[in-house]
Amino acid sequence: MQTNSAATPLLSVVVPVFKTERWLRRCLDSLLGQSLEEIEIVCVDDASPDGCAAVLAEYASRDARVRVVTHARNEGLFRARLSGIRAARGAFIAFLDSDDYVNLDCYRAALDAADGADMTVLHTVHEDAQGYRYIHPRYASYRFDDCAGKLFTRFFEQRGLCFVWHTVWNKVYRRALFERALPYLEELEGHLIMAEDLCFSVVLFYFARSIAFSEYSYYFYYQHADASTSLAGGMDKYVKNIGDLGRAFAFTEDFLHKVRASAPILRDFAAWRSLYGRFWAENVKRSGLSGPQLRALHARLREAFGGEEPSLPSPSESFFYGKTCPFDSRYVQLSDYLCTLRAGDCVSFDIFDTLLVRPFYEPKDLFRLLDAEFARESGCGVPFHVLREKGERIARANNLLGEEVDLSAVYDAMASAFSLDAALLARMRARELEEELRFCAPRRSVRSLYRLLRRRGARILLISDIYLPRPFMEKLLQKNGYTGYERLFLSCESGVTKQTGNLFRAAAVACGVAPGQILHIGDNWESDVLRAQEAGLRTFFYARAVDCLMQRISDIPSTDMYRDYLRPTGGVANGANALARMGVRCSLAVIANRLYDDPFNSYPAGSAFGHDPRLFGYAALGMHLLALTQWIRAEGGGRVRFIARDGYLPMRAYALLYGREGTEYLHVSRRALLPVTLLLGGGPALFEANVAPGETPRSLCAQLRPLLSASFWRELAEAELVRAGGAAFRPDVPFAGEAELHRFVADALLPNLDAEACARYRSALAGYFAARLGDGDACFDVGYSGRTLHILAVLTGLRLRGLFVHDYGDGARALLAARGVSVRTFYDFAPAVAGHIRELLLSDVAPSCIGYAVGEDGARPLFEPARLHYAAEFTLRSVQDAALAFVADMRRIFGDALEGMPLRAPEASAPLEYCLLYSSEEDRSLFAPVAFEDRMYTGKEPSLLVDLWRRDVGYYRNGASGPPTSAPVPAPAAEGAPPALLHGQPRWKKAVYYWLFDRETFRRKLNGGEGGR
Repeated sequence: MQTNSAATPLLSVVVPVFKTERWLRRCLDSLLGQSLEEIEIVCVDDASPDGCAAVLAEYASRDARVRVVTHARNEGLFRARLSGIRAARGAFIAFLDSDDYVNLDCYRAALDAADGADMTVLHTVHEDAQGYRYIHPRYASYRFDDCAGKLFTRFFEQRGLCFVWHTVWNKVYRRALFERALPYLEELEGHLIMAEDLCFSVVLFYFARSIAFSEYSYYFYYQHADASTSLAGGMDKYVKNIGDLGRAFAFTEDFLHKVRASAPILRDFAAWRSLYGRFWAENVKRSGLSGPQLRALHARLREAFGGEEPSLPSPSESFFYGKTCPFDSRYVQLSDYLCTLRAGDCVSFDIFDTLLVRPFYEPKDLFRLLDAEFARESGCGVPFHVLREKGERIARANNLLGEEVDLSAVYDAMASAFSLDAALLARMRARELEEELRFCAPRRSVRSLYRLLRRRGARILLISDIYLPRPFMEKLLQKNGYTGYERLFLSCESGVTKQTGNLFRAAAVACGVAPGQILHIGDNWESDVLRAQEAGLRTFFYARAVDCLMQRISDIPSTDMYRDYLRPTGGVANGANALARMGVRCSLAVIANRLYDDPFNSYPAGSAFGHDPRLFGYAALGMHLLALTQWIRAEGGGRVRFIARDGYLPMRAYALLYGREGTEYLHVSRRALLPVTLLLGGGPALFEANVAPGETPRSLCAQLRPLLSASFWRELAEAELVRAGGAAFRPDVPFAGEAELHRFVADALLPNLDAEACARYRSALAGYFAARLGDGDACFDVGYSGRTLHILAVLTGLRLRGLFVHDYGDGARALLAARGVSVRTFYDFAPAVAGHIRELLLSDVAPSCIGYAVGEDGARPLFEPARLHYAAEFTLRSVQDAALAFVADMRRIFGDALEGMPLRAPEASAPLEYCLLYSSEEDRSLFAPVAFEDRMYTGKEPSLLVDLWRRDVGYYRNGASGPPTSAPVPAPAAEGAPPALLHGQPRWKKAVYYWLFDRETFRRKLNGGEGGR
């Protein structure tokens, strides 16, 4: 082993090397250029037959941080990693395959993000042999927010569907993990390449307790035919790969038994192994090998995967890799450039909207937050923000000698122009500074660059056009983590501005550097780019987050879900008026600051929500959820009951905003309540109205079993025909219509009810709900029919109040009014796309309540056993968690001030309604794994959500006849709105665009689709 001594490193990066001479220098250069200098590179030459050894010797000779471990014979990737781990000396360990590379700030940013975690995950960017870089948006959206204390369980729950979990090269690990894992890992002997990372990961995740994600670390995964894990290579390579897979899964299974893994984990492991059997069955099918070779490989697959006959994977099993998006590399380019700077090189930053962000659509929105306070103290009939803005304009007009004014001049102008009390203005000035300090926060991506420059020893200048005083600015910067800068240049002190370029010139002179030696980074194109360049500085445009979100930057794509706020859409309401409301303005700013913290967010142009469930949840559902929850609070009167699964997400949002006091979550569904409807008096009409379409005598009686006599149930279980009242019913044939159902209820069910069981059942359910409901309680439900609330009102005799998202006409109100139940709706209209997707977005991602068990201690809910497909659960939970994160962020940022900026239904919900109605088929594929089950409504087994959604969209956008969920629409799937760049363009330009970039849409439009438009 060849070793060069170096100081004890903070990080060891293990680089297995085998047949990668063409790419090895790129890999090593990305490591030696790291901003984290306390690093060692442990290269393991796994007996590579090409010129890798010479390259390694060259690099080791010129940099003591490169250490080389040499294998006498090729031992495979698994053992190469083990050799590197044994040789590593760092407190942290990472892996970099020798044909891949990382951005130059990768590992500094990763250790910065670790914050005590056992492992930290990096971004993965794919690069093909032509240099095209791309990401998988669904994969890239993965975060690890709900893993504390249950990391091993979470690792197996995804059953191998998302590689972000088990690949070892996309993480940085604490050394202590390997010290505990090595005894187990060293038990696996022999040459292993394929699935070797599974063996590492299952042991590491067992010992790990916490995980973090580094937003600014990028691992570039290079895909080429010569890779050790590629599928090229013929029969011998397939035999080797399948053998490796069998050994890897056998090792994993043995480890799980050694640590006595739980039964759920063992089940998840079995599903993982089965999944890989299907993946490799597909690989074999596509191999192009001959019939005898295919049969031989199938036999090896059965041997490797537990004797299962290999089948092919379903589309949902490739969910995380189903979409791609070009990677925007501009942030990486900037950070890589900053990593090349030497001590003493000069970088300047703009402050507001670059180093710092505010939760405001425009900076002057802060003044509006002081309106109520000013009105109370002054009695003035003019809002504070109007006077404050006028005062600043007057001060600037009076400033004949300089280019800038300070805050004192602004308030002096207000006192002079409006004859306001000096003491009051002094308090308002102090309050303005307090609120500025409170609401400013670091722009995290820029703070990461700032920390990089501090580590590099660069000279940092801060240059700002601002009226705020220096002591305040220094305090503000320190609060947000910006210390160690060389000079702070403020326009209000110098009397010159960036806007004229003179502040840049003054800064260069004051620092004794030529303007061309300064790189300036800022968000304003005019002042931070054009004027800075005129002053001789080099520049980098770092766009303001709100400008990115609202499509103001031509080369940064963004969602079009806010189009109602930006331009006329042909509707009767003026959507742009929403931007006059603080709630909407601040919501958009908070969303922008989250989504465009890094302005070069890789976003697929023309997409409604970028194939990203977190974006959909935060940017679309979040505003709707906040507005809905505020409305529930206002209408609820302090006692709110959230009914059924679709009350789940509003219940959680309510708890975030107002706490849980006065609330209750009721496990209930129309299916669960069906038996008791037979016992509420007035004959069987209520019961029959709630029977799902498609029920059979046997399935209906199964739901009523607690009420039926034992003899009738035994007879039904064995009978081929059920005879009653002169009629015969086939037990497993659906009722032919309402008349046959009525005959069965009257002649077969009612005579065979067990009176004592019925009385006990009704009493138990009445007691169960009476303990959870009170007279006058507000009951939230998505709404529509009102039947669930009607049943509860009849059962308990309580006068309840219904809170629905919307209703369909007067039917529900009339039904409920007869029981003394009033109804209020969040929407005073029925939205175009309702029902399935809306219910799922708000519903608990958990089994539905299907009935109640009645015993001596009363009633308790029963739940269906079904488990969602992992991809479906991931999508829905990611959307919901992101929506809740938006609500939590608004509460954290604005506190009690949030109540002073209520959101209104049509305005706050416009982005969600846009996504529901105008998203494209490709956008909606994000929800492709999700099935919708509501037998009470459709009488059918679960349908794919995207199919139901397509019908609704097609009906409302294409004008199809019939109700949106009654039959498929005989028209092409509705597309989303055309890309923003086509807005208002002539038809020939649109035709050229579609011909070049969207042939399917071109052909459809050419053939007269979409009404021949």
